[in-house]
Amino acid sequence: MTATYNLRTSSFRQTALPYCLQKMESNAHRHVWLPLNRRYKPLGMMTKDWIDYVDHIAGALVFKRDPTTFKDIWNGSIRETRCYIYNDGTDLDAVYFKSLQRLLAHEHSYYGSTKESRDHVRVANVPSIAS
Repeated sequence: MTATYNLRTSSFRQTALPYCLQKMESNAHRHVWLPLNRRYKPLGMMTKDWIDYVDHIAGALVFKRDPTTFKDIWNGSIRETRCYIYNDGTDLDAVYFKSLQRLLAHEHSYYGSTKESRDHVRVANVPSIAS
């Protein structure tokens, strides 16, 4: 008897597949976004420890245009500093992989891994709202 594989509950999905993109601020590039897994860690990471996203900037995507304006990709909320590719109700087979394919069809490159590039990047924060 063969066991069925459930992608939704698998640790592979939780660690290896992009769940959302986190905006990073860079002096070198305008639209830098770090893919995070379902645990809000860079792809492939399973740790429960706090992670400094800047240490993983080499895996960030640099888009030619602002990804928050891309259509038919985001299946969760779109925020100024984070966009969700799927949410807990998204049909991964029917929707997720098509959304990911559309996202990566937009012109992009990888940030790179030089020390100089890391020194000029930080996690983007939502501006404080003055009361």
